[in-house]
Amino acid sequence: MGTLDEAFVFDDGEQQVRIWTLTPDGAQRYIGTAGDVVGEGNARWQGNAMFLDYTLRIELEDGPIDVNIDDRMYRVSDNVVINESKMRKFGVGVGEILLTLVRHPEREATCPST
Repeated sequence: MGTLDEAFVFDDGEQQVRIWTLTPDGAQRYIGTAGDVVGEGNARWQGNAMFLDYTLRIELEDGPIDVNIDDRMYRVSDNVVINESKMRKFGVGVGEILLTLVRHPEREATCPST
């Protein structure tokens, strides 16, 4: 079992945290759960990539909506991961996010204990 702790800060100052619990489910497969994820997500590893499919509940002023997420993470070096997320509602694309995650090994990092 493992944990993926994500912290988001948006341009408007909004902050969110999503803490995933990843449970092995066969060879290179995991079941993922998180507080704002509906049910379970399915993750799999292949080479330098991780694919994570899940339904995210997004809270809006008029009430929550559920959006299907196709999340793909590619490790391009020891310190860089490219993350591409595609969002769909009723099979129609409603958004995309492309992130570059850079680890700075010269900086000390702490992880919360579980």
